[in-house]
Amino acid sequence: MTSMNSIGCEIWSVDGDFFEQVLPVDRGAVDELLASTSPDDSVNMVWNDGEDPCLMIALSEGRGVVTLIIDAAFHTLVGSAEVGDVDDGGRTIHRPAESAYGFCR
Repeated sequence: MTSMNSIGCEIWSVDGDFFEQVLPVDRGAVDELLASTSPDDSVNMVWNDGEDPCLMIALSEGRGVVTLIIDAAFHTLVGSAEVGDVDDGGRTIHRPAESAYGFCR
């Protein structure tokens, strides 16, 4: 179980190994964890598990699923792991090359 101050991570390597780790809520720690994984590994991350709001991220086989639970509503974005630059009103943002959004209450 994680809290607002931690991120729970699970990694299933392509070799069949399983790792669990709890990280601080820190982009550098997440970047370091992701840099240590193979593109073929499956990675799940959860922030504030079991609470509202909650953020869940799953990466596997070149695709990513991000789910945000807020006010008992699920907001889900599914996209490719490939990132493209997009001009958004004068600023450049990085986003999945392909994506779809879903909402469920």
